[in-house]
Amino acid sequence: MNVSLTAAIEKWIDEKVKTGRYTGASELLREAVRRMMTEEETRAAQLAKLETAIDEAHAAIVRGEGLGPEQVKEKMRRWKAEQLRKKKAA
Repeated sequence: MNVSLTAAIEKWIDEKVKTGRYTGASELLREAVRRMMTEEETRAAQLAKLETAIDEAHAAIVRGEGLGPEQVKEKMRRWKAEQLRKKKAA
């Protein structure tokens, strides 16, 4: 496989290789592709989880179990607070 890169990308790769972290451009590019693959898998899993949550929420609404505006606001406040706690703990 041949890959064409811009001069700026080649320079960046060369600089990274010179740090000693990578043995060569191929190793760096393999790692970059592995990371992209992992990122795509993570995004797909997150999307599937979101789609499931939407389907469950829709089914609850159809059954008359939906939340009112104030309940939604409170649930979002709690969710946001939890996300901030997680971010601070990381």
